Amino acid sequence: MHDKDRGNHLLFSHPTLVKDLFRVFVSESWVQQLDFDTLERVNAKLHAENLARREGDMIFRVRHAEGGSVYLYLMLEFQSQPDHWMAVRVGAYVFLLYQHLIKEKQITPETGLPPVFPLVLYNGEQPWPSAQKLSELFALPSASRLWAWQPQVSYHLLEERRYPVATGDSPAGLLFELESCENYEQLALVLRRLDKCLPYPQEASLRRAFLVWVKHVLAKKKAFAPYLKDISELSEVHEMLS
Repeated sequence: MHDKDRGNHLLFSHPTLVKDLFRVFVSESWVQQLDFDTLERVNAKLHAENLARREGDMIFRVRHAEGGSVYLYLMLEFQSQPDHWMAVRVGAYVFLLYQHLIKEKQITPETGLPPVFPLVLYNGEQPWPSAQKLSELFALPSASRLWAWQPQVSYHLLEERRYPVATGDSPAGLLFELESCENYEQLALVLRRLDKCLPYPQEASLRRAFLVWVKHVLAKKKAFAPYLKDISELSEVHEMLS
């Protein structure tokens, strides 16, 4: 992976950020029924001929209040051009996950298939134009009887550009806001807010991940990388920018 992919991957490997992302930005009632204290990373190797799960994608398992687990499939779509066939890719990855769970005997005919929630996180500047439902890609007349035999796949799209200003103390929201900052003054102010909402030492690991992301992703994008050579703490970044 490139530095940008590694930095984003490192950030979203942290349960605190994943929990915040879903609770703040996924407006689904069932999210409030997830026990995020049980959130765990699933290191599934999903491979098929000519198709392998990208290193930037992450899968998490979390318990639901009604019983059983929900799999959260987080796809970091950090590229300039949206993928027209994303719904096809999502379907392929979800079915590969099911095959993996069956092969590893993590599910049985008695337990049935667990629910999977695919979330595509997109940080491009242009609106995402691609279909979010597989049904929108089929070349079938609306009255066709073949619809009954077509697979149903959809994904939740989260566009960072729709949230240029974070509300409250949301690490994910502040991450989105950092990417939309247009000058050093804005960056310094947002980084100061981020510093305050990630207490030390409780969030020491996530603070280090944000520091890595700022130095190797954000700084290159905003052209202030040379100034961060000797920075070793998140709080030092906003002080330098100020």
